[in-house]
Amino acid sequence: MRDNCQCPACFHPTAKNRLLSMGALAIDVRPTAVQVSNDGQEVEVRWSDDHVSCFTGAWLHDRTLGTFQREKQSENFRLKMKFWGSEKQGQLRRFSFPLLRSDDKSLLNFLEVLEMEGVAVINDMPCETDLFKMFTKEKIGYTRPTQYGITFSVRSKKTASNVAYTSSALDMHNDMVYLEEKPGIQIMHCISQTKGRGGDHLLVDSFHAANQMREKHPELFRVLTNTVVTFTDVGFDFVGHFHATARRTIIQCDDNGNVIGTNISNHSRDSHFAVTPEETVTWYKAYLIFWDLLNDPKNYITNKLQDGEMIVLDNYRVLHGRTAYQESEGERHIVSGYWDWDTVKSRRRVLRAALSNS
Repeated sequence: MRDNCQCPACFHPTAKNRLLSMGALAIDVRPTAVQVSNDGQEVEVRWSDDHVSCFTGAWLHDRTLGTFQREKQSENFRLKMKFWGSEKQGQLRRFSFPLLRSDDKSLLNFLEVLEMEGVAVINDMPCETDLFKMFTKEKIGYTRPTQYGITFSVRSKKTASNVAYTSSALDMHNDMVYLEEKPGIQIMHCISQTKGRGGDHLLVDSFHAANQMREKHPELFRVLTNTVVTFTDVGFDFVGHFHATARRTIIQCDDNGNVIGTNISNHSRDSHFAVTPEETVTWYKAYLIFWDLLNDPKNYITNKLQDGEMIVLDNYRVLHGRTAYQESEGERHIVSGYWDWDTVKSRRRVLRAALSNS
């Protein structure tokens, strides 16, 4: 309590930052007098260092030590995920673009669904290439730039700097795994869709598949959480020449064993592999089993974006791929970009607080 005194000398009232230096805090500090206000709403504490602190009952209750508050704070940090498989086919949550711009309750619902389910679709968007940047600045915060720009157009090009810039099929993958801090959320706004067959997105909840892997093959699951893989992207694009590389495991877990990320990108997985021949064989066995789970029809869904639709994906969790299409059957043009989870979760917390007080 002494460390968290809310008086102006210890805590800045507008910056909401602690001013009390740790060097001024003694481990043996103790209260010498405690007094409750007449209305029972505040507690005044006089300390052995002669400082006086005043706390409201609500402030203290919200910071009670124990399991309840730990769970409450965990939800504020990250909403509980809802895992899914092929039963989600045709059941993607959809939101109206005009309503997201005009109604904060709808925007909050969209952000909560994205955080819990890892995927959401926005309908009724004009087919304008700069609309994603405008919407981000107006309602979310900031766009995450990469070597491909603040946003980038995914369409077939003769001199492609990335396999996404072709009409070929793409295996399911996370984006930007070759960056040490990969973007948390990917956005794809459909400006025009091929009118023929193909161009469909394949989507899989990789956390759901990873949990299946742990249950069915616990030893091989651990191989994928412990073996470091190198991912690399070399080329020329928005920033000029670039060489991005990062080393990470295929499945990432937190200290409690919960899956918090996957790193699947077969086209950018480097040929360098710093393990022994024996470990290589075991890793391939584990990876191929996980690959089969990710591509099991019981685990993935398909969705073909239409002109004026935008799909938003948790890039830590939801892998996306693409079926091949014929360029002669109409141009497929997707404007893509990224948000960071810090930006989106901050917006969700601000909206929740504002709407709960309204």
